[in-house]
Amino acid sequence: MALTVDLETVTLTGTYVDIIGNAVAGSVTFTPQTIIKDTDQNQIIVNNVITEVLDANGSFSVVLPVTDDSDVVPQPFAYLVEEVFSGGRSFVITLPAGGGTVDIADLSPAVSAAVAAGFVTSSQYNVINARLTTANTAYTQVTAIQDNIDAAATAAASAASAASGSLRSGISQLLLMGV
Repeated sequence: MALTVDLETVTLTGTYVDIIGNAVAGSVTFTPQTIIKDTDQNQIIVNNVITEVLDANGSFSVVLPVTDDSDVVPQPFAYLVEEVFSGGRSFVITLPAGGGTVDIADLSPAVSAAVAAGFVTSSQYNVINARLTTANTAYTQVTAIQDNIDAAATAAASAASAASGSLRSGISQLLLMGV
């Protein structure tokens, strides 16, 4: 039994190639994140995994129900996309109504900052690491200097207090002697 005709669909396409343009071999899976119900036809649509094998050009095309169809509950829902090939990712997409044909490249997330950080070359890492070491050394020196300044201030206050006490004591003795 096919999906009911009242469900709005979108054609999702995509092409995967490697860094030099060779077609990627593998597949892409789409899994609705929940069981959905077509309320017009009173039909339960199970969240089976839909697998699309990439063709010789690294391409696929699949027709999927939109995620915000007014005849479907829950609304909206989303698809979990899993790229099943070396370096593939997992991410979530929605397919809004009125899309016609949509390319997955327009829906897939950009590379995260954490992943991009992995692209630093070893020479760049060495430069950054040397700068960090220099900064840590400077911080240690500044902290030691501040500790010395604090100790000097404490010693100066103690010396001033002792000198003041000695001065008072000397003046008191002179007064007793009648000088």
